[in-house]
Amino acid sequence: MPALADNGLMRLPFDLPLQPMLAKAVTEVPTAAGLTYEPKWDGFRVFCT
Repeated sequence: MPALADNGLMRLPFDLPLQPMLAKAVTEVPTAAGLTYEPKWDGFRVFCT
């Protein structure tokens, strides 16, 4: 069960507001260690481990 704040809402592991991660056009797929890619019809999903 998630930890609750004093107001009864779920406590988040980061402070709000959180800025969205914006898409960035690149010419090559990054090859850094720990990245896993999953092709999607509208782009790629990246998992960072």
